[in-house]
Amino acid sequence: MDDKRVKALKIGRRKVKVQYKPHPTNAGTTNFYPLRVEIDPRESDDRENVDTLLHEAIHAMWDVYRWPARMSEETVAFHLGAGLTRLFLENPGLATHIEELLEATR
Repeated sequence: MDDKRVKALKIGRRKVKVQYKPHPTNAGTTNFYPLRVEIDPRESDDRENVDTLLHEAIHAMWDVYRWPARMSEETVAFHLGAGLTRLFLENPGLATHIEELLEATR
């Protein structure tokens, strides 16, 4: 992931396209039909871009893995732990890419 922009994420059996386009009210959004993540390229720094990418990836995981709408804190922690682990396993280089972006903000 040489470019500072992630182009797609593999989530389960789905390939989720990541698009960068201005959004009038949010830093990012997840569209479900077809499943894609949109990030506003006007985000001011790399930390905000990482935060938005992970935020939208969690929405996409919620849809792909069909997590229940209402969960206890422990169930949310369980699903997020497993989901983020799979996200990084299925997307080699993503963790390093994120770490490099965050390093620039320290």
